[in-house]
Amino acid sequence: MENGDWIELTDLAVDCMVGVLEREQRATQRVMIDVRLFAALETAGETGELAASSDYGAVASQIRLIAEHGRFRLIESLGVAIARLVLAPPTSGESRAQVSAVELRIRKPEVLAPLTIPGIHLFRSAGRPLSTFEVATGAWGEILVDLPQGGAWRIRLDPAVEWKPASDLAIEVIAGALEGGSSRVYRAGDRLARGADALMAHGPSTLLAVGRW
Repeated sequence: MENGDWIELTDLAVDCMVGVLEREQRATQRVMIDVRLFAALETAGETGELAASSDYGAVASQIRLIAEHGRFRLIESLGVAIARLVLAPPTSGESRAQVSAVELRIRKPEVLAPLTIPGIHLFRSAGRPLSTFEVATGAWGEILVDLPQGGAWRIRLDPAVEWKPASDLAIEVIAGALEGGSSRVYRAGDRLARGADALMAHGPSTLLAVGRW
């Protein structure tokens, strides 16, 4: 941790398919997520440059994509995917500081109501590299979580590389620019629904992909 500085998101409410009970596998339920991102914030405070900090709007959007489009038996799996994403080193074109550690709390307020609210607490430090695999020539996947029922991956594309997402993957652009169907250009923060057309990277580009490969 850097000087005890952190950025936090609290009470992020997301509808997620998570749980081992039969009823939890049939419908989404509300989960509440709290995240602390530990990083030195002195430079951001002195310069006013967002690139020296973390865009908490982008972090919240990426967490929502994982939770809303993933399928999990355990909230532990959801937590691991989120932690690995926010701790991953910034990629080319991604203007943010490296997060040194993450503290994460996830609760399921509905499943045992009104008796109690189950949840988990995770703390992870940066430094462990993500497992990678080749998606195509010039395209690499980094595993956030890979489960029988689906997973989440960070996809990195070299310039001019074309990649066709699997039909059951929801996509959000993390960095770079990619051209899709009808010559539409997608940039950081844009989402592509399942069944997206092939994408051509205009430069080094990074995507978050969630669903079934």
